[in-house]
Amino acid sequence: MTIAARVLVSVVLPLSLAGCDKVQGLLGDDGAKTEAKPKADDKPDAKAEDKPKAEDEPEAKAEDKPAETKSDGGAAEAEPAEAAPEAEAAPGEQPCIVGHWEATDYLAEINRALRKDPTLKSMKYKSHSGTIGYVVEPVGADGKGTVRANAAKLNYSYAGKVQGIGVSLGVTMNGDITASYTLEEPSRIVVDKPTSNNMRVSARVKLKGLGKHRDSQKVRHQFDGDFPYECSDTELKVYTDGKDRNPLTFKRLDE
Repeated sequence: MTIAARVLVSVVLPLSLAGCDKVQGLLGDDGAKTEAKPKADDKPDAKAEDKPKAEDEPEAKAEDKPAETKSDGGAAEAEPAEAAPEAEAAPGEQPCIVGHWEATDYLAEINRALRKDPTLKSMKYKSHSGTIGYVVEPVGADGKGTVRANAAKLNYSYAGKVQGIGVSLGVTMNGDITASYTLEEPSRIVVDKPTSNNMRVSARVKLKGLGKHRDSQKVRHQFDGDFPYECSDTELKVYTDGKDRNPLTFKRLDE
């Protein structure tokens, strides 16, 4: 190899090597860019990993729906409680004491009237005739109603002794009486003072064998008071003389 050729080789070869380094550098940069692509590809992977979370949201909503349905179901179950007014008395319905009644046993009231005259307390009941009925009107919006009693030739016969002398006693009631009333718990009727009183009560005592008689001025029919009662569709019991004594009994009349 000539000297000129050697000089040429020594100049060209380093340049070629330097050019290769530059090409390798360029290729290395492209390789770096190519290797960096997986990083860019990682982003979809990250999104793909996030997708279950996004899918969890519909599941959470789906879980919320049963809660809403359960809440709705709870509201549906609460509807019977809202329907409670149906269990209350229907419009126009009145307590069982309201109605027309006829006395089947009025003895307790006559006995109560007789006890107002101490001289007659030993008299014994014998018989009775006539009728007495009560009409208990419906209660109004103010909580008050009207009660009326009507006696038609009601007569109770007694016999006994007064100061050792045998006597007979006849108690009669005729006419009608009206008063207002309220109902109290438990099962009590409170009757006010009469607003109208045409009831006539007399107690005539006859001395046996002498034909003489006298009228007791002390026997009175007391209509007002606070009385316990019991009633059904067919029968009414009113305790005008205390719960420990026999009540007045009535049967319901067809209206």
